Amino acid sequence: MAPTNPNTGTRVKVLLAIDASPTSLDVLDIGQDLLGEDDQIIVLNVATNDPPALSPIGLLVQDPHEPTGDPDRTITDRRENAQLTADTAAELLDADTALVLEGNPGQRIVDAAVEYNVDLIIVGTGEKGAIARFFQGSVSRFVLDNAPCSVLIAR
Repeated sequence: MAPTNPNTGTRVKVLLAIDASPTSLDVLDIGQDLLGEDDQIIVLNVATNDPPALSPIGLLVQDPHEPTGDPDRTITDRRENAQLTADTAAELLDADTALVLEGNPGQRIVDAAVEYNVDLIIVGTGEKGAIARFFQGSVSRFVLDNAPCSVLIAR
Protein backbone atom coordinates (compact mmCIF):
# COMPACT_ATOMS: atom_id res chain seq x y z
CA MET A 1 0.00 0.00 0.00
CA ALA A 2 1.38 3.38 -1.00
CA PRO A 3 1.92 5.94 1.76
CA THR A 4 -0.33 8.94 2.19
CA ASN A 5 0.51 12.44 3.21
CA PRO A 6 -0.37 12.59 6.94
CA ASN A 7 -1.42 16.24 6.62
CA THR A 8 -3.81 15.85 3.69
CA GLY A 9 -4.59 12.12 3.47
CA THR A 10 -3.74 12.25 -0.24
CA ARG A 11 -1.10 10.37 -2.16
CA VAL A 12 2.45 11.58 -1.74
CA LYS A 13 4.75 13.63 -3.93
CA VAL A 14 8.12 11.87 -3.93
CA LEU A 15 11.55 12.94 -5.12
CA LEU A 16 13.87 10.06 -6.02
CA ALA A 17 17.46 11.29 -6.09
CA ILE A 18 19.60 9.07 -8.29
CA ASP A 19 22.95 8.94 -10.01
CA ALA A 20 24.86 6.22 -11.82
CA SER A 21 25.87 4.38 -8.64
CA PRO A 22 24.67 0.92 -7.61
CA THR A 23 22.76 2.38 -4.64
CA SER A 24 20.54 4.20 -7.12
CA LEU A 25 19.18 0.79 -8.07
CA ASP A 26 18.12 0.43 -4.43
CA VAL A 27 16.41 3.83 -4.64
CA LEU A 28 14.51 2.67 -7.73
CA ASP A 29 13.58 -0.65 -6.10
CA ILE A 30 12.17 1.17 -3.06
CA GLY A 31 10.31 3.55 -5.35
CA GLN A 32 8.74 0.64 -7.23
CA ASP A 33 7.79 -1.18 -4.01
CA LEU A 34 6.53 1.81 -2.06
CA LEU A 35 4.80 4.09 -4.52
CA GLY A 36 1.43 3.78 -6.22
CA GLU A 37 0.19 4.89 -9.60
CA ASP A 38 -1.53 7.96 -8.13
CA ASP A 39 1.63 9.25 -6.47
CA GLN A 40 3.55 12.05 -8.11
CA ILE A 41 7.08 10.83 -8.78
CA ILE A 42 9.96 13.17 -9.58
CA VAL A 43 13.28 11.62 -10.58
CA LEU A 44 16.30 13.87 -10.04
CA ASN A 45 19.89 13.37 -11.12
CA VAL A 46 22.43 16.06 -10.28
CA ALA A 47 25.27 16.55 -12.74
CA THR A 48 28.31 17.98 -11.03
CA ASN A 49 30.71 20.29 -12.79
CA ASP A 50 33.45 19.73 -10.28
CA PRO A 51 36.98 19.46 -11.60
CA PRO A 52 38.95 16.37 -10.61
CA ALA A 53 39.33 16.35 -6.84
CA LEU A 54 42.48 16.61 -4.77
CA SER A 55 43.17 13.60 -2.63
CA PRO A 56 43.81 14.09 1.10
CA ILE A 57 47.54 14.07 0.41
CA GLY A 58 47.29 16.72 -2.29
CA LEU A 59 47.59 14.57 -5.40
CA LEU A 60 45.29 15.26 -8.31
CA VAL A 61 42.88 12.36 -8.63
CA GLN A 62 41.51 11.70 -12.10
CA ASP A 63 38.35 9.61 -12.09
CA PRO A 64 39.21 6.59 -14.28
CA HIS A 65 35.72 6.72 -15.74
CA GLU A 66 35.98 10.37 -16.77
CA PRO A 67 37.11 11.14 -20.30
CA THR A 68 40.20 13.30 -20.44
CA GLY A 69 40.78 16.21 -22.75
CA ASP A 70 38.36 19.07 -23.35
CA PRO A 71 36.79 20.08 -20.01
CA ASP A 72 33.74 21.59 -21.74
CA ARG A 73 33.11 18.26 -23.47
CA THR A 74 33.48 16.44 -20.14
CA ILE A 75 30.82 18.68 -18.56
CA THR A 76 28.54 18.13 -21.55
CA ASP A 77 29.12 14.37 -21.32
CA ARG A 78 28.26 14.40 -17.60
CA ARG A 79 25.04 16.31 -18.25
CA GLU A 80 24.02 14.05 -21.15
CA ASN A 81 24.74 10.93 -19.08
CA ALA A 82 22.81 12.36 -16.14
CA GLN A 83 19.82 13.12 -18.39
CA LEU A 84 19.90 9.62 -19.89
CA THR A 85 20.00 8.09 -16.41
CA ALA A 86 17.12 10.28 -15.18
CA ASP A 87 15.01 9.60 -18.28
CA THR A 88 15.57 5.84 -18.05
CA ALA A 89 14.65 5.77 -14.35
CA ALA A 90 11.59 7.96 -14.95
CA GLU A 91 10.38 5.64 -17.69
CA LEU A 92 10.91 2.59 -15.46
CA LEU A 93 8.86 4.15 -12.66
CA ASP A 94 6.33 5.89 -14.91
CA ALA A 95 7.41 9.11 -13.20
CA ASP A 96 5.77 12.45 -13.82
CA THR A 97 9.04 14.37 -14.11
CA ALA A 98 12.70 13.65 -14.89
CA LEU A 99 15.03 16.44 -13.81
CA VAL A 100 18.72 17.06 -14.24
CA LEU A 101 20.19 19.90 -12.22
CA GLU A 102 23.80 21.00 -11.97
CA GLY A 103 25.80 21.81 -8.88
CA ASN A 104 26.29 20.45 -5.40
CA PRO A 105 24.17 17.26 -5.21
CA GLY A 106 23.01 17.63 -1.60
CA GLN A 107 22.02 21.26 -1.99
CA ARG A 108 20.31 20.71 -5.34
CA ILE A 109 18.27 17.79 -3.94
CA VAL A 110 17.10 19.95 -1.04
CA ASP A 111 16.39 22.86 -3.42
CA ALA A 112 14.26 20.61 -5.66
CA ALA A 113 12.38 19.26 -2.64
CA VAL A 114 11.49 22.83 -1.66
CA GLU A 115 10.62 23.92 -5.20
CA TYR A 116 8.38 20.92 -5.87
CA ASN A 117 6.98 20.82 -2.32
CA VAL A 118 7.65 17.09 -1.97
CA ASP A 119 6.49 14.93 0.92
CA LEU A 120 9.35 12.44 0.77
CA ILE A 121 12.89 12.22 -0.62
CA ILE A 122 14.39 8.81 -1.36
CA VAL A 123 18.18 8.96 -1.69
CA GLY A 124 21.00 6.40 -1.68
CA THR A 125 24.01 6.37 0.59
CA GLY A 126 26.68 6.38 -2.10
CA GLU A 127 29.89 4.41 -1.95
CA LYS A 128 32.38 6.80 -0.41
CA GLY A 129 34.87 5.50 2.08
CA ALA A 130 35.43 7.12 5.45
CA ILE A 131 38.23 9.37 4.20
CA ALA A 132 36.25 10.60 1.18
CA ARG A 133 33.20 11.27 3.40
CA PHE A 134 35.40 13.25 5.79
CA PHE A 135 36.82 15.50 3.06
CA GLN A 136 33.84 15.67 0.68
CA GLY A 137 30.91 15.15 3.02
CA SER A 138 27.96 12.85 2.58
CA VAL A 139 25.14 13.79 0.22
CA SER A 140 22.60 11.66 2.09
CA ARG A 141 23.64 13.17 5.44
CA PHE A 142 23.32 16.70 4.04
CA VAL A 143 19.86 15.89 2.65
CA LEU A 144 18.78 14.31 5.94
CA ASP A 145 19.94 17.36 7.91
CA ASN A 146 18.50 20.01 5.56
CA ALA A 147 15.43 18.58 3.82
CA PRO A 148 12.05 20.21 4.43
CA CYS A 149 10.35 16.78 4.43
CA SER A 150 10.86 13.14 5.37
CA VAL A 151 13.92 11.38 3.95
CA LEU A 152 14.28 7.68 3.27
CA ILE A 153 17.89 6.56 2.80
CA ALA A 154 18.49 3.42 0.73
CA ARG A 155 21.60 1.36 1.37
